[in-house]
Amino acid sequence: MEQVIQVAVLCLLGALVGGNLSALAFSLGGGLLAVYLSGTEAPSMGFIGLVLLVAAVILISPVAERRNLMVEQYWITNQRAILMTRDKTFFYMELSDIDDLQVVGGTTKGKSLVLGRCLFEEAKKLLRWRACHPKVDVQSHDETDRALGMIFYGVQGAEAAAELLRQGRDGEAA
Repeated sequence: MEQVIQVAVLCLLGALVGGNLSALAFSLGGGLLAVYLSGTEAPSMGFIGLVLLVAAVILISPVAERRNLMVEQYWITNQRAILMTRDKTFFYMELSDIDDLQVVGGTTKGKSLVLGRCLFEEAKKLLRWRACHPKVDVQSHDETDRALGMIFYGVQGAEAAAELLRQGRDGEAA
């Protein structure tokens, strides 16, 4: 029993440090079920089903994120960078509000463009998630569509887009 708990804790720590959702789901679900089943003579099928359901949701979330990213659309105008999410919600950043930007990583579609210094650290581990969820000021009730930072995920020509944004931000013709 004690060994099962130790293995589950080690797997959980490895999953949390590595950011691997599959390992996290397996570790949490497997460890919780192992501890529960070893200490219970008549296990509840409801509890087992609930643990398996939560693990399934964790495992499916990257697939849902990828599906959402495939239909996102991005635009750059001479005044704004605009993102439209899967549910047709629009977010924008004024070019003058983009304090910094980065071109990061490569996907099968292309590189990603991170707009706003506030997302640089998050983009290292939560690139897909943050691309689906632009950072907004939750205390602002007036401009809920104005983003503090957003990510254009897997775009072809990310370097060219970055250059256009730099020119627009610096007051040149974009």
